[in-house]
Amino acid sequence: MGSEQTSSRFASGVVARPAIEPPVEDFAMISLESVEKMLRDTGGGAEGKPPASDLPPPIFAPTAAAHPTPPPKPAQSDPAGTSRFRFADLLRPDGAVDTEAVYRFGKVPEVKLSAELILQALANLPPDIPELARHAAIQITVNSLTQAAGIPVETVAEDARVRHTRLTQFHEALTAEWERENQPQRQTIVKLEELIAAKQAELEAVRAQLHEREAKSIVTHRDCETKLSALQEVIDMMEAKTPEKSEAD
Repeated sequence: MGSEQTSSRFASGVVARPAIEPPVEDFAMISLESVEKMLRDTGGGAEGKPPASDLPPPIFAPTAAAHPTPPPKPAQSDPAGTSRFRFADLLRPDGAVDTEAVYRFGKVPEVKLSAELILQALANLPPDIPELARHAAIQITVNSLTQAAGIPVETVAEDARVRHTRLTQFHEALTAEWERENQPQRQTIVKLEELIAAKQAELEAVRAQLHEREAKSIVTHRDCETKLSALQEVIDMMEAKTPEKSEAD
């Protein structure tokens, strides 16, 4: 990273804005691409340099015996006595990517002037600044910082390419890992949805049977009431005293 003198010179040339850490795909990777392009336009060509994609990729896998941070004390580490890489080690509690941890695990070389300073310049520019003005501001910042640090622009450009490569590798590995970890849950959801659909069909069938029985029950009750009423009428007539019977009594 840059020295205090470089940092203060950088800060004096850019208006400070609240630092909000955006998601990696919305800021870090896209911004690194912007830095690469701007540095190339500033004069940092990649001729004679091996591309960052030629770097041997780190093993971004949960089974890798590596840890991005200093290993804990053996007594409090993994019961098996091994330090295992976890994607959670490279993520903050809110899910944001800990890019510095990614770069440490990816063994990004230390440079005198990191592309991170250019990322800070991109973040501190007003969001509504025109593209040409944005490009010019970054070029001025890059020239100023590289001259102050006494290094060629290509050094920062290569640093941006390496970081972009490592972050891309991490993003792809993390996506694949999430797909693998989430597959059982997705299968469970499919099975539950199928079970719910089957139960819903069963529910509708039972509801239809109940509706049919209730309809028949209404007919049965009405028929019984009609017949009972008729029989009661007969009983009433048979028990009623006729005039002849009254005289005989």
